[in-house]
Amino acid sequence: MPLPPVTPLSCNNAAMNQKTPWLLYIGLVALGAIGSLVAYQFLQRSPSDPNLTQSPTATLGETMPIAPTESESLLCESANYRAELMADGSQVLISFEEKSGGGMLFNAPTSVSGATADQRTYQFQGETTTTVTVYASGECEMRVVSGSTGQTTVQETGHLRTESSIMPLPEQPQQDTRTYDDGYKDGYDDGYKNGQNFRRYNTGNNPDAAFGGGAMTQNSQYNRGYKDGFYTGFKDGYGHDRPSPTATPTATPTATVLPEEPNQDDLSMTCSGSIQDSVDFTAYFTRESGFSRIELRPVTSDRTITSYLSYDGKNDEGYGIWRGSVAQMAEVVLIHLSTEAAQRGDQVSVGYDGRWGRATCR
Repeated sequence: MPLPPVTPLSCNNAAMNQKTPWLLYIGLVALGAIGSLVAYQFLQRSPSDPNLTQSPTATLGETMPIAPTESESLLCESANYRAELMADGSQVLISFEEKSGGGMLFNAPTSVSGATADQRTYQFQGETTTTVTVYASGECEMRVVSGSTGQTTVQETGHLRTESSIMPLPEQPQQDTRTYDDGYKDGYDDGYKNGQNFRRYNTGNNPDAAFGGGAMTQNSQYNRGYKDGFYTGFKDGYGHDRPSPTATPTATPTATVLPEEPNQDDLSMTCSGSIQDSVDFTAYFTRESGFSRIELRPVTSDRTITSYLSYDGKNDEGYGIWRGSVAQMAEVVLIHLSTEAAQRGDQVSVGYDGRWGRATCR
């Protein structure tokens, strides 16, 4: 059988077959070049490129909060100053500091003014008026005005950000193992020095006034020894009769304590009043600690502010003075309006941030 005829290739088909390998080669080279360009552009991008990673800051159109929460505070920071706003229940506290010079305010209570959906102003008014205005746009402004001259001492704008305000758990206090004898020795030394000073400055033989708040520890055994030692030391210091250290008794020296009124150690009182109808207060007194604590309640707030007082001597009229402060800024002063040992029915005068009120102790 004869073979079928073979169809010869046309010129066009032969030419196409010869071009195919070159077209494939050129295509592969082009794809490689495009891939290299894409990789180069990828490597050139900043790690903060929003198309590559999620930015931790607010994006365009997003607003910042203008009120702190229990878990998140607001931080306003400029080139030279820093202010932090923290929520404590319904009260907002402010801490303000100069970056190069340390703290100027610490956890001071504020009032809110000029509140809108886009901005809010927080203000603490003491010897100086500190104001922080925050804006939903992420900006903020800090201003400090002197209370005495009315001059603006600080005025800077900054940027607003949030910061976690969850505080670490407080450390457990170490157990106080000091004994009665430890307290007696410490109290005697302090009492002797006070007795000498009272005699030197002609303040009178008044150990009650000198004792004031006493030891003020959680160790009642140490406190009892301190008080007994203080009264004995005061008597010796006032009379310049200091015995040898070996004379410290090893048992409760009830016979050496100065005469006291009946049930003196059991006396405790509260003295409640008002300061110009703007701040209610309650002062607390015990024989052991004196007027050692006062609670202030602004009538415009549900917050109670506690200030611990220390005895500061007597004024020209012979009245005992106790002093403390609020947030290390506003001074608190209590004056016991009597020259005798405190008792029920006595009156006290209380000053807070330059304003005064009076109360009767019950």
